[in-house]
Amino acid sequence: TAPRAPARRPQGVVRGPQQFTALAGGNRAALVHNSKIQRDGSYAFNYETTDGQRRQESGQPSSSSAGSIVQTGSWSYTGSDGKLYEVQFIADEFGFRPVGDHIHPAHQQAQRQARLLAGQRQVRTQRAEQLSTRAQEGRTREQELRSRGQEVRTRGQEGRIRQQETRGKVDAMRAQQDRQQQRNRRESRFP
Repeated sequence: TAPRAPARRPQGVVRGPQQFTALAGGNRAALVHNSKIQRDGSYAFNYETTDGQRRQESGQPSSSSAGSIVQTGSWSYTGSDGKLYEVQFIADEFGFRPVGDHIHPAHQQAQRQARLLAGQRQVRTQRAEQLSTRAQEGRTREQELRSRGQEVRTRGQEGRIRQQETRGKVDAMRAQQDRQQQRNRRESRFP
Protein backbone atom coordinates (compact mmCIF):
# COMPACT_ATOMS: atom_id res chain seq x y z
CA THR A 1 0.00 0.00 0.00
CA ALA A 2 1.05 3.55 -0.66
CA PRO A 3 2.04 5.72 2.29
CA ARG A 4 -0.74 7.98 3.52
CA ALA A 5 -0.39 11.70 3.15
CA PRO A 6 -0.47 13.60 6.44
CA ALA A 7 -3.96 14.78 7.36
CA ARG A 8 -4.61 18.41 6.51
CA ARG A 9 -5.98 20.59 9.23
CA PRO A 10 -9.46 21.77 8.33
CA GLN A 11 -9.95 25.50 8.20
CA GLY A 12 -12.40 27.11 10.59
CA VAL A 13 -11.48 24.97 13.63
CA VAL A 14 -10.76 26.78 16.89
CA ARG A 15 -7.20 25.93 17.99
CA GLY A 16 -6.63 28.62 20.58
CA PRO A 17 -6.95 32.37 20.54
CA GLN A 18 -7.06 32.57 16.70
CA GLN A 19 -9.36 30.99 14.15
CA PHE A 20 -8.82 31.09 10.41
CA THR A 21 -11.91 31.35 8.25
CA ALA A 22 -11.96 30.63 4.55
CA LEU A 23 -13.14 33.62 2.54
CA ALA A 24 -13.23 34.41 -1.14
CA GLY A 25 -10.42 36.85 -0.53
CA GLY A 26 -8.25 34.33 1.37
CA ASN A 27 -7.76 33.45 5.04
CA ARG A 28 -8.56 36.03 7.70
CA ALA A 29 -7.48 35.74 11.33
CA ALA A 30 -10.36 35.66 13.80
CA LEU A 31 -9.98 36.46 17.46
CA VAL A 32 -12.13 34.19 19.58
CA HIS A 33 -13.66 36.32 22.30
CA ASN A 34 -15.67 33.58 23.97
CA SER A 35 -16.06 29.84 23.57
CA LYS A 36 -17.81 27.83 26.29
CA ILE A 37 -19.29 24.34 26.30
CA GLN A 38 -21.28 23.22 29.34
CA ARG A 39 -21.93 19.67 30.60
CA ASP A 40 -25.66 19.98 29.91
CA GLY A 41 -24.95 20.45 26.18
CA SER A 42 -25.30 24.22 26.11
CA TYR A 43 -22.61 26.30 24.47
CA ALA A 44 -21.76 29.85 23.42
CA PHE A 45 -19.14 31.43 21.21
CA ASN A 46 -18.42 34.64 19.38
CA TYR A 47 -15.66 36.07 17.24
CA GLU A 48 -14.76 38.97 15.01
CA THR A 49 -12.32 38.89 12.09
CA THR A 50 -9.85 41.60 11.19
CA ASP A 51 -12.00 42.57 8.19
CA GLY A 52 -15.09 43.22 10.38
CA GLN A 53 -16.96 39.93 10.08
CA ARG A 54 -18.76 39.05 13.30
CA ARG A 55 -20.42 35.89 14.50
CA GLN A 56 -22.04 34.93 17.78
CA GLU A 57 -24.05 31.85 18.62
CA SER A 58 -25.41 30.03 21.65
CA GLY A 59 -27.26 26.79 22.02
CA GLN A 60 -29.02 24.88 24.74
CA PRO A 61 -31.03 21.67 24.98
CA SER A 62 -34.68 22.16 24.03
CA SER A 63 -37.33 21.97 26.73
CA SER A 64 -39.55 20.04 24.30
CA SER A 65 -39.58 16.27 24.10
CA ALA A 66 -37.94 16.40 20.66
CA GLY A 67 -34.46 16.16 22.21
CA SER A 68 -33.08 18.89 19.96
CA ILE A 69 -30.83 21.86 20.65
CA VAL A 70 -32.18 25.38 20.32
CA GLN A 71 -29.58 27.57 18.65
CA THR A 72 -29.70 31.35 18.41
CA GLY A 73 -27.21 33.75 17.04
CA SER A 74 -26.25 36.27 14.43
CA TRP A 75 -23.54 37.21 11.99
CA SER A 76 -22.67 40.30 10.02
CA TYR A 77 -20.30 41.17 7.21
CA THR A 78 -19.65 43.92 4.72
CA GLY A 79 -20.64 42.85 1.22
CA SER A 80 -18.71 43.58 -1.98
CA ASP A 81 -21.21 46.42 -2.55
CA GLY A 82 -20.01 48.09 0.67
CA LYS A 83 -23.25 47.45 2.59
CA LEU A 84 -23.33 45.88 6.03
CA TYR A 85 -25.37 42.68 6.01
CA GLU A 86 -26.72 41.32 9.28
CA VAL A 87 -28.54 38.06 9.90
CA GLN A 88 -30.09 36.87 13.14
CA PHE A 89 -31.35 33.31 13.43
CA ILE A 90 -33.07 30.69 15.52
CA ALA A 91 -32.65 26.99 14.78
CA ASP A 92 -34.74 24.46 16.68
CA GLU A 93 -37.13 21.56 16.10
CA PHE A 94 -39.11 23.85 13.78
CA GLY A 95 -36.14 24.48 11.49
CA PHE A 96 -33.65 27.23 10.70
CA ARG A 97 -35.24 30.69 10.71
CA PRO A 98 -32.99 33.56 9.62
CA VAL A 99 -34.08 37.20 9.85
CA GLY A 100 -32.42 39.99 7.91
CA ASP A 101 -33.36 43.02 5.82
CA HIS A 102 -31.67 41.58 2.74
CA ILE A 103 -33.46 38.21 2.88
CA HIS A 104 -35.94 37.80 0.02
CA PRO A 105 -39.62 38.39 1.01
CA ALA A 106 -40.64 35.01 -0.42
CA HIS A 107 -38.26 33.31 2.02
CA GLN A 108 -39.67 35.36 4.88
CA GLN A 109 -43.22 34.40 3.84
CA ALA A 110 -42.18 30.74 3.70
CA GLN A 111 -40.79 31.10 7.22
CA ARG A 112 -44.05 32.64 8.47
CA GLN A 113 -45.95 29.77 6.87
CA ALA A 114 -43.56 27.24 8.46
CA ARG A 115 -44.05 28.87 11.89
CA LEU A 116 -47.83 28.82 11.42
CA LEU A 117 -47.75 25.12 10.45
CA ALA A 118 -45.43 24.32 13.35
CA GLY A 119 -47.80 26.10 15.74
CA GLN A 120 -50.76 24.18 14.34
CA ARG A 121 -48.81 20.93 14.66
CA GLN A 122 -48.01 21.79 18.27
CA VAL A 123 -51.68 22.53 19.02
CA ARG A 124 -52.71 19.20 17.42
CA THR A 125 -50.10 17.39 19.50
CA GLN A 126 -51.35 19.06 22.68
CA ARG A 127 -54.96 18.20 21.82
CA ALA A 128 -54.00 14.60 21.11
CA GLU A 129 -52.23 14.44 24.48
CA GLN A 130 -55.30 15.91 26.19
CA LEU A 131 -57.58 13.41 24.46
CA SER A 132 -55.26 10.59 25.43
CA THR A 133 -55.28 11.78 29.03
CA ARG A 134 -59.09 12.05 29.01
CA ALA A 135 -59.41 8.60 27.49
CA GLN A 136 -57.11 7.21 30.18
CA GLU A 137 -59.16 8.97 32.86
CA GLY A 138 -62.33 7.49 31.31
CA ARG A 139 -60.82 4.00 31.37
CA THR A 140 -59.80 4.52 35.00
CA ARG A 141 -63.33 5.68 35.89
CA GLU A 142 -64.80 2.71 34.05
CA GLN A 143 -62.56 0.35 35.99
CA GLU A 144 -63.58 2.04 39.24
CA LEU A 145 -67.26 1.64 38.34
CA ARG A 146 -66.74 -2.02 37.49
CA SER A 147 -64.97 -2.48 40.79
CA ARG A 148 -67.82 -0.76 42.65
CA GLY A 149 -70.32 -2.90 40.77
CA GLN A 150 -68.43 -6.01 41.80
CA GLU A 151 -68.46 -4.79 45.41
CA VAL A 152 -72.24 -4.26 45.21
CA ARG A 153 -72.72 -7.72 43.70
CA THR A 154 -70.52 -9.22 46.39
CA ARG A 155 -72.48 -7.42 49.11
CA GLY A 156 -75.72 -8.60 47.50
CA GLN A 157 -74.48 -12.18 47.48
CA GLU A 158 -73.42 -11.85 51.11
CA GLY A 159 -76.89 -10.48 51.94
CA ARG A 160 -78.58 -13.35 50.12
CA ILE A 161 -76.39 -15.84 51.96
CA ARG A 162 -77.32 -14.20 55.28
CA GLN A 163 -80.99 -14.30 54.28
CA GLN A 164 -80.67 -17.99 53.41
CA GLU A 165 -78.92 -18.65 56.70
CA THR A 166 -81.63 -16.71 58.55
CA ARG A 167 -84.35 -18.60 56.66
CA GLY A 168 -82.61 -21.84 57.53
CA LYS A 169 -82.54 -20.89 61.20
CA VAL A 170 -86.17 -19.75 61.11
CA ASP A 171 -87.14 -22.98 59.33
CA ALA A 172 -85.20 -25.00 61.90
CA MET A 173 -86.91 -23.12 64.76
CA ARG A 174 -90.35 -23.66 63.17
CA ALA A 175 -89.57 -27.32 62.66
CA GLN A 176 -88.53 -27.58 66.32
CA GLN A 177 -91.68 -25.75 67.38
CA ASP A 178 -93.79 -28.07 65.20
CA ARG A 179 -92.16 -31.13 66.78
CA GLN A 180 -92.71 -29.67 70.23
CA GLN A 181 -96.37 -29.00 69.45
CA GLN A 182 -96.79 -32.52 68.11
CA ARG A 183 -95.25 -33.93 71.31
CA ASN A 184 -97.50 -31.74 73.39
CA ARG A 185 -100.59 -32.95 71.47
CA ARG A 186 -99.59 -36.60 71.87
CA GLU A 187 -99.02 -36.11 75.55
CA SER A 188 -102.36 -34.38 75.97
CA ARG A 189 -104.17 -37.28 74.24
CA PHE A 190 -102.46 -39.92 76.39
CA PRO A 191 -102.19 -38.68 79.91
